[in-house]
Amino acid sequence: MKHMVIGSAFHESLESVVMIKKNRPDFLAGLFNFVGGHVESNETSPEAMVREFKEETSADVPLQAWIYIGTKTDNKTYILDYYTCYLHQELWSQVKTNTDESISKLKLVELPHKDEM
Repeated sequence: MKHMVIGSAFHESLESVVMIKKNRPDFLAGLFNFVGGHVESNETSPEAMVREFKEETSADVPLQAWIYIGTKTDNKTYILDYYTCYLHQELWSQVKTNTDESISKLKLVELPHKDEM
Protein backbone atom coordinates (compact mmCIF):
# COMPACT_ATOMS: atom_id res chain seq x y z
CA MET A 1 0.00 0.00 0.00
CA LYS A 2 1.33 3.46 -0.93
CA HIS A 3 1.79 5.79 2.05
CA MET A 4 1.78 9.49 1.13
CA VAL A 5 1.68 12.89 2.81
CA ILE A 6 0.26 16.23 1.72
CA GLY A 7 0.50 19.56 3.49
CA SER A 8 -1.06 22.99 3.29
CA ALA A 9 1.36 25.76 4.27
CA PHE A 10 -0.22 29.13 5.01
CA HIS A 11 1.40 32.50 5.59
CA GLU A 12 0.94 33.45 9.24
CA SER A 13 -1.47 36.21 8.11
CA LEU A 14 -3.74 33.46 6.69
CA GLU A 15 -3.99 35.47 3.46
CA SER A 16 -1.87 33.16 1.24
CA VAL A 17 -1.09 29.49 0.77
CA VAL A 18 1.74 27.58 -0.92
CA MET A 19 0.62 25.50 -3.91
CA ILE A 20 2.48 23.39 -6.45
CA LYS A 21 1.50 23.14 -10.12
CA LYS A 22 1.73 19.45 -10.87
CA ASN A 23 3.39 17.85 -13.89
CA ARG A 24 2.65 14.32 -12.72
CA PRO A 25 0.91 12.01 -12.26
CA ASP A 26 -1.05 12.48 -15.46
CA PHE A 27 -4.40 12.95 -13.74
CA LEU A 28 -2.96 15.95 -11.80
CA ALA A 29 -0.88 17.48 -14.62
CA GLY A 30 -1.52 21.21 -14.95
CA LEU A 31 -3.46 21.43 -11.68
CA PHE A 32 -2.53 23.09 -8.41
CA ASN A 33 -2.15 20.92 -5.33
CA PHE A 34 -0.62 21.12 -1.88
CA VAL A 35 2.98 19.95 -1.50
CA GLY A 36 3.53 16.30 -0.65
CA GLY A 37 4.81 12.94 -1.72
CA HIS A 38 5.65 9.39 -0.66
CA VAL A 39 6.72 8.28 2.81
CA GLU A 40 10.03 6.44 2.52
CA SER A 41 10.53 3.14 4.38
CA ASN A 42 13.07 4.70 6.76
CA GLU A 43 10.93 7.65 7.90
CA THR A 44 7.75 8.53 9.73
CA SER A 45 4.87 10.35 8.11
CA PRO A 46 5.75 13.73 9.75
CA GLU A 47 9.41 13.31 8.72
CA ALA A 48 8.24 12.71 5.14
CA MET A 49 6.22 15.94 5.25
CA VAL A 50 9.30 17.91 6.35
CA ARG A 51 11.46 16.26 3.66
CA GLU A 52 8.95 16.64 0.82
CA PHE A 53 8.27 20.29 1.60
CA LYS A 54 12.00 21.08 1.71
CA GLU A 55 12.71 19.14 -1.51
CA GLU A 56 9.96 20.95 -3.41
CA THR A 57 10.14 24.46 -1.89
CA SER A 58 13.64 24.83 -0.32
CA ALA A 59 12.01 25.93 2.96
CA ASP A 60 13.11 23.93 6.00
CA VAL A 61 9.91 23.91 8.06
CA PRO A 62 10.62 22.21 11.40
CA LEU A 63 8.85 19.00 12.31
CA GLN A 64 7.02 20.60 15.25
CA ALA A 65 5.46 23.23 12.93
CA TRP A 66 3.47 20.61 11.00
CA ILE A 67 0.04 19.92 12.48
CA TYR A 68 -1.52 16.55 11.71
CA ILE A 69 -5.08 16.95 10.37
CA GLY A 70 -6.14 13.42 9.48
CA THR A 71 -5.75 10.39 7.24
CA LYS A 72 -7.64 9.17 4.19
CA THR A 73 -7.33 5.63 2.90
CA ASP A 74 -9.17 3.21 0.65
CA ASN A 75 -7.81 0.35 2.82
CA LYS A 76 -6.36 -1.29 -0.32
CA THR A 77 -3.96 0.89 -2.30
CA TYR A 78 -3.13 4.09 -0.40
CA ILE A 79 -2.86 5.93 2.89
CA LEU A 80 -2.74 9.75 2.68
CA ASP A 81 -1.83 11.79 5.77
CA TYR A 82 -2.83 15.47 5.79
CA TYR A 83 -0.83 18.20 7.55
CA THR A 84 -0.94 21.98 7.79
CA CYS A 85 1.39 24.68 9.07
CA TYR A 86 1.60 28.44 9.43
CA LEU A 87 4.82 30.07 8.19
CA HIS A 88 6.25 33.23 9.70
CA GLN A 89 7.71 35.74 7.26
CA GLU A 90 11.28 34.41 7.45
CA LEU A 91 10.24 30.88 6.42
CA TRP A 92 7.68 32.23 3.94
CA SER A 93 10.43 34.15 2.15
CA GLN A 94 12.44 30.91 1.72
CA VAL A 95 9.65 29.22 -0.27
CA LYS A 96 10.56 28.94 -3.96
CA THR A 97 10.42 26.51 -6.85
CA ASN A 98 13.04 23.81 -6.31
CA THR A 99 11.97 21.12 -8.82
CA ASP A 100 10.44 20.91 -12.30
CA GLU A 101 7.02 21.56 -10.70
CA SER A 102 6.30 25.25 -10.12
CA ILE A 103 5.67 26.58 -6.59
CA SER A 104 3.26 29.50 -6.13
CA LYS A 105 2.17 31.57 -3.16
CA LEU A 106 -1.49 32.19 -3.90
CA LYS A 107 -3.77 34.67 -2.15
CA LEU A 108 -6.77 32.84 -0.76
CA VAL A 109 -9.22 35.46 -2.03
CA GLU A 110 -7.92 34.88 -5.58
CA LEU A 111 -8.29 31.09 -5.62
CA PRO A 112 -10.94 29.94 -8.07
CA HIS A 113 -14.15 28.56 -6.65
CA LYS A 114 -14.88 24.96 -7.67
CA ASP A 115 -17.73 26.23 -9.87
CA GLU A 116 -15.24 28.37 -11.83
CA MET A 117 -12.94 25.47 -12.69
